[in-house]
Formats: sequence, C-alpha cells, structure tokens
Amino acid sequence: FFSISAYKRWPYPKMRSMWQAFIILMFVIVSRCSIQVSKTLMEGDIKDVIWVNEWSVHVRTDKGNAYTSSNKGATFTLFEHCPTESCVSVMKALPEENKHLTLFQGKTNSWVVDANATVVQDIPHKLMHIIHHPKNINRLLAVACSEAIFDTRQSCSLFTSENGGQSLDSVDSNLYVVESQANLGWALPEATGFDENLIFYVRILDLQMLELVKYHLTTKRKESQVLDCAAYAQRHEFMFAAQVTMGLSFTGAHLLISADNGNKWTTVQLPNNDPQFRFTIVDASEHMMFLNIYHQEGSTWGSTYSSDATGAWYTPSMRYTRRNFKGDVDFHKIFGIQGVYVANELTDYKENLACQMCSSNDECDEACIYQTRISLDKGHTWQPLAVPKDDPICGGKTSKDCSLHLHAAATSDESHNNIKSHQQSPGIILAAGNTGRKLGLGDDAVDLFMSRDAGITWRRIKTGRWLYGFADHGGLIVLAAHNLVNVVWYSLDEGKTWTSFPFTGSEQEKVVVKKILYNPHHPTSHSMLLETVTAEGEGRIYRLLFDGMARECQGMTNPSDSSSDYEWWIPRAEKDDAKCFMGSLQKYAVRKVDTVCWDPVGTVREVHLSNCTCTMDDYECDYGYYEGLDTNGEPVCKKDPKYLSSNYQCVDGQVRVTQGYVKTAGNTCDGGLDLDVKWEKCYIPPSSSGLWPMIGMGLLAAAVVAVGFVYRGPIGECVGQIIDFQTTLFRGTGYQAPDQQFSESFDLEDDEDLEGAAGDPGAEAPADEQEQDLRRDLECPPPQQDESSAPTEAPTPTGPSFTPVVPPRATPIAPPRQATQPERLMPQSMPAPHAPPPALGPQADTEDDDYML
Repeated sequence: FFSISAYKRWPYPKMRSMWQAFIILMFVIVSRCSIQVSKTLMEGDIKDVIWVNEWSVHVRTDKGNAYTSSNKGATFTLFEHCPTESCVSVMKALPEENKHLTLFQGKTNSWVVDANATVVQDIPHKLMHIIHHPKNINRLLAVACSEAIFDTRQSCSLFTSENGGQSLDSVDSNLYVVESQANLGWALPEATGFDENLIFYVRILDLQMLELVKYHLTTKRKESQVLDCAAYAQRHEFMFAAQVTMGLSFTGAHLLISADNGNKWTTVQLPNNDPQFRFTIVDASEHMMFLNIYHQEGSTWGSTYSSDATGAWYTPSMRYTRRNFKGDVDFHKIFGIQGVYVANELTDYKENLACQMCSSNDECDEACIYQTRISLDKGHTWQPLAVPKDDPICGGKTSKDCSLHLHAAATSDESHNNIKSHQQSPGIILAAGNTGRKLGLGDDAVDLFMSRDAGITWRRIKTGRWLYGFADHGGLIVLAAHNLVNVVWYSLDEGKTWTSFPFTGSEQEKVVVKKILYNPHHPTSHSMLLETVTAEGEGRIYRLLFDGMARECQGMTNPSDSSSDYEWWIPRAEKDDAKCFMGSLQKYAVRKVDTVCWDPVGTVREVHLSNCTCTMDDYECDYGYYEGLDTNGEPVCKKDPKYLSSNYQCVDGQVRVTQGYVKTAGNTCDGGLDLDVKWEKCYIPPSSSGLWPMIGMGLLAAAVVAVGFVYRGPIGECVGQIIDFQTTLFRGTGYQAPDQQFSESFDLEDDEDLEGAAGDPGAEAPADEQEQDLRRDLECPPPQQDESSAPTEAPTPTGPSFTPVVPPRATPIAPPRQATQPERLMPQSMPAPHAPPPALGPQADTEDDDYML
C-alpha cells in the first residue's frame, strides 16, 4: 500500500521509475531469501520414489497409482495410461545404458516410460517379472505364471522378446521363481565372456530338483550349470548361486560364484567348515565382495568375510556382525571414498548366555551388547568410532568401553534412519546413534552425529531422534521429527545452527514425514523432497526449494589459495603419518570448516589421485592365514596348518602360489614391496593306471543315483515346502594403529557352539525318531511303500556319499557330499540318513539393497 501511494504522489517520472525499480529489487531479494514450498496430493501411501535424472521424478503408491514430475518434484501428474487404482504393482529403473527409463509393471499391461513420462514401450501381457537387456531396450525376458489352484504351486514359464514385448517367444517351462525374486537374468557386460545372447535361469527338474541353466538364444544350446540351486542373483561382474546340501533333509547350503558369465563356477573358499545356512552379499561395489554368512540358525549375528579380486577366496573380517532375522546386516559402505566401512559387532556372544538364548530381535537387542566399529582399510582392521571432543558421557575420550555407536540396517525400527553418505560428497556422513558402552536402542538414547572426514572425527549436531537428509555436500541439512508434524528444521552451516520452517503452512495440517530425499543426479541442487503420509493414510509430496539462502562459494579450482572457500582434505592425514590410502594419494577439495556458502550449481569438486609405492599396509592375510606376531612383536601373517595341510592343486593349468599375503582388492599401489598372490602354470602328467579309478568313480556315481532314487522318494512330496524355505536363502556404509586382524573371539578354529550343527552321528537321536521329527516339522504324510515292490533290505549308507569330479564347463556342478581337498573345498559333512533339518527361520525380506542367498 505504501509503495502504491508513494508512487502516485511522486511528481517526477524519473523518480517514479527509480522507485518502481527499487520495489522490484526488494521483491526479488525477499523471494530469493525465502523457502518455496509446493505440495502434491496422491491417492494412497507412497511406496516408491525414483529420481530419473536432474529434473524428472516418478512415484508409486500402495493403491497402484503412478505419478510423474518433470519439474524436480514441484508438481506431479497421474500417469495417463494408468488412471485407475491397482494399475501399477512394480516400478523400477532399467539397467545399464537404459537407466534413464523406468518400467511401470501392471497386472495386465506394462509400460516403459522416459523422463518426460512418454511411453516408449507398451507390453500387452500379464507378466510376473520383466527383465530388460542391459544394452538393447527392445530385448527382454518375461515370466508368465498360471494361477495357483488350491494347494498346488503355480506354474511359471520363461519367454523372450526381440520387439519390446509385443510378441513373446517361449524358452522354457517349469521355471522356479518367487514373487520377489526372479532367479534369472542376462549375461553381465562387466564380466569377462560376455555374450549378448546368453541368459541364466533356475528351473524345476523331475523329482522336484532345482537346476541353474545357461541358455544361448541364437544357438538354442542349453547347458546345466549348478544342480540343487535354490537361488540365483547378479551383482556387478559377479554371479551367485546358492546350492542346497540335500540328503533326506536340508542340512545347509554353500555359495558358488562366477566372474566370467558362467564359464566357470567356483565354490566360495572359506577358512573354516562352520555350517552355512544363509548368505547376504553386503557389498560388491569395489571389484570384490563382503559376504555375511548365517552360521547358526536363530541367532542375531552372522560372520562377515572379505574376498580377493576374483570373489572366490575369503578371509575373515568380523566374526559376530549384527544381523536381524530378516537378513538385514549392520555393515555399511561409506560412499564417496574407497575402503571405508562401518559395522556393528556383537562383542560378548561367547560369555553372554542370555544373548545366546534369545529368540527374537527385541529379546536379543535387550540381552546382547553391540558396538560400532570402523574400518579404513577395507575390513582388514576395525577400531571404535571416536566420540566428539565435547562428549559428556565419555569425557571426550574414546576407549574400548566408551565410544560412538551408530544405527544401521539391522535396527528393526525404521524411524531410527540409516547411515547416510553420498558418492559425490566424499567424507560427509550423517548417522543416528549414541555414545557409551554399547548401541542404545531406546528412543531416548539417540542423537544425530555428523562427520566430514569419512568417520575419523564426529560432532553431535542435534539431540533427539530425527529423520534426516542432506544436499550440497552437507551445506544443506534438513530434519523432521518422527510424529505428526508441520515443521522441519534446516541448517546451512553443517549443523552448527538450526532454523525451523512450517512447511505445511497450517497448524492444523500435520503429516508424518517418512523420508527426506535429495536429487542424486544433481548434488549441488538446493531442493529436497519430503515423502509424507497423513493420519488417514494418504500420501503427500512436499518440495522445499532453498535457492538463494546462501552465497556462492569461490575458489574451487585453487584450494591452496588463502582466499579460496575450499581447502585440500587428505584422508587419514590427520591421524596417520602415511597419507597413502588404498595405494594412492587422494586429495579432495572441501569447504573450509567455518565457511558458509554453497557450491556453484552444476560443478564437480576437484579430486586429485596419484598412485603410491606398495608397502606392507597395502596387503592383508591371504586365505588360510591369520595375523599374529613374530618374535619381535611385529604383525605377521601365519599359516594355519588345519586349513592348509597341503599345497594348492593344479586347476585349469594354473596353481595358486601364496606368500601368506594378498593385496587388498581395489588397491592401486605400484612397485615397491611385492607380496601378492601369483598364478603359475602347472601340468598334471597322464597316468596309464588311471582307467580303473575312473571306472570306480563311474560305478560310485551310479550307486549315488540309485541311493538317490531310494531315499529321495519319501521327501519328494515335501520338496515344495523345502523350496519355500530355500527362497529365504537370497537377500539381492581418531585413527589408531591397526589392531590384530582377529580378536580373541575370531579364531580359525571351529566354534564349539556350532560343532553340533555340523552333524555328529554319534550324538544324534535315533534315526526313526529323527524321521518322525522331520515329517512333523515339514508337515509331510508318512511314506506309503508297496510291500510287493519294496526291497527286502534297503542299503543304508554308513557315511557321506561322494560325487565324481566333473569338468566345470560341460557338466553341472552337483552338491558336494564330501570335500576331497579340505584346504580348498569345505562344505559341512553330510549327516546320517533321516537327520533332522536345522530350525527354519522366518522368511527373509528381499526388498533391500543387499542380496540374500
């Protein structure tokens, strides 16, 4: 009103123009210094949000509606090809070169859409699974299943299409799939031996056996790969197959891996023979793997192992890693920097009887002691997390009994949030946790912590339990409480100060904030999406735009200049004289600690990498070796005679020669100390007397087949239920001197607590009682045997059966019954006939970043 009145009374036109320009300038300044909010109402609770690129977002709700946005989430429109409810049941990004496209999979039709929500493929078929080719958008695998009738299992068939799903060509029937897991895929472009016409899938054979098949779409050649394959998955350049060890009952499983698109499958080599039940691949992003194995059913821990670059040879990393019954593992990779991991360790398992006896997540959380550890060398050594300098509980001093502990994936309460780090924000971590003796699981024991040096030092930036997200490399942090709210909190100075903002615009309009999302394709964007739900269960997307709230940083290209807003950060340089990290000198341009500014939009921060000369720090103990001390008290890798009783054998013309050390996978050091594993040529001369052993092996194989027919029969009726269990086998982040690799509780000997699970025939119940227990557990009817056709006396095996050694390329890998080379292949021994299965745990939740086998 004042501006209009003054404008009318101003006598001179020139002064009127000046006043008008002043008003416009003030309007621009005020608008740029305020947070802009936009809201979209959606039908149903939000289930999936996918950022397609810098400006496109897709959303799916639990009512089967799909929404798309082409303006960074400011507004959304209903997907026009699917205007009704229950139309879209699955929404996922396509792989590899087509990741800018999204699949909307419905009950009767499916669509592939681009960032503008334009349909590029209309697939007019009712399908359970659709898997597109990693290179060619027009090629896809499709699974169609019949409806299950009464107690029968549904029948599924595999099809392929060369024209974007318009027509389907049959490949195979009796496909083994579950709703959440397809158990099939194309060949992997990242692996050697890639052929664009190769596919892999699991099918059900006669006698209800499972088989992994490699099939060539052009030559129509079908090659059996792995028998008794209960689950199959792919991750980067690796393929995984979980092979069930079967007698008359399920006695465990073991994992096989291929890094050359199925040309060769290798049993994962572990330095112990503990029983194996489930496998979670917690990380495979750095050309190696971290594998968590469930050695004991009903426990809340699994053992984590790290592999070499081939993915086949494993050394222990953390014996008792926290894990819940769904298969979620507290093992987190810190993105943006190589080799840094955070994990929660169960520290008192052997001494804590209550922890050993607990039977639920809540009971175990109450009874067990979990402590957070950090590794700066890819899982080789672990240290406690440093407490903040001003921490009142630990007095600012970090020790074994007082350190920082963080919540990760295994915490059952999703409201605790997870550890957050971004690939394009090296060093920045946000996490919820507490300081003290152990991880606190109550709501009153959670605060928000931040690190800007990849976990070496930490600050408490907000007390209480919050949802959180960050953008602009930590320059913008947004928080929300865990109840019905209309306010969020934000910080522009890495959590030093906080400001509240009423984003709903009304005290009466409150929602529950489920997630705070940033744009992963645009790390310097200053907008955040709030995924929310009303008390009535209806979804809302709020976009908060913070543009203009801070000045633009200067001097990114010259961090060494005193006038620059940036400085060089060298990982580990603050705490360790050796500045080389994973074999290279890494330098990152980061904002100075007390600088409040934002990166220029669209810029990428400066990163300098240069290789270092190899030293002892670049190596870890090889498979079958453990870290001990030499006569001078210095760390040294010692050979364990139990698992390396003889030299490695010649395989495919090569023999693996070790000095007890292996270079850490992904390490880029050059020259200097060379302790790495070598592969040397070898030769096995033919033996003129080798005919009789081959004949003997052939007769033995025939005997095994015969025994299989005799003893698999009664269980055949129950295999459907066993397969249901098998689906739980799959589940597809102050530096100190390194401690010893193995703690007292992580030796290379078998755990005494686990020896019974491996099977001791002398300690088992009578076979008849075990058979009745097995049938009761599986709810199977007793076998009906025709007396006229029954043998007078069925042969009873007195020990483990054998499987002939077969070439890995032409013959499928059968489940091993006894390891002929204990140092290389060590599945558990087969128990006596009719041995009961281990306690079957609950079904695993497969909707997770990790893969579960």
